[in-house]
Amino acid sequence: MAYALTLNEAGVPVDMRLYATGGHAFGMRPTADPITREWPGEVRQWMENIGVLGRSRSDN
Repeated sequence: MAYALTLNEAGVPVDMRLYATGGHAFGMRPTADPITREWPGEVRQWMENIGVLGRSRSDN
């Protein structure tokens, strides 16, 4: 949380999400836990919103 606050104070775009379940280091491998299938899309959307990635073809 301190890292996200510091980035925000420095004007760096931040979107921090905390999840009750999901574990750590599962990478892009989908599991029975829904968050493993949801977070990659959330990251993509955030990166598109801040201009790091271009819009996906399906959005154009």
